[in-house]
Amino acid sequence: MLEAGRTWGRGLEWDVVRTVLGDEARTPMGRERAVTAQPLTDLAAVQAAIDMTGQARRALGTAGPPPLDAIVDVRAILDRVRLPGAVLDGTELVQILPLIEASPKLAAYGREAGDADAVKAILDGGVDP
Repeated sequence: MLEAGRTWGRGLEWDVVRTVLGDEARTPMGRERAVTAQPLTDLAAVQAAIDMTGQARRALGTAGPPPLDAIVDVRAILDRVRLPGAVLDGTELVQILPLIEASPKLAAYGREAGDADAVKAILDGGVDP
């Protein structure tokens, strides 16, 4: 086994795996997580990831993909507004609006999927379709 970005184990090119994952991600944050993913080597962590992926797949089978397409990356805005006394200007409010509007859609998705753990697995990064 070599460092990430090189050949791992039985000849699997990890950069190719990350690229494929990044291409399938539906949000900027998911894409960032995918292209920086590192292989798991701890057996318990691998099993937990497999379990989380199974939960997410069940939710996808029940309710389809979650409504993530409108979610934009507002982390820089949120980091700035965390400062004491900081306020959002009109442009920033407009930029975070899609995220705010996604909340009831995600809640409805969770109800439709009927499995809170599965929905949490999707939203926490188990699967980013």
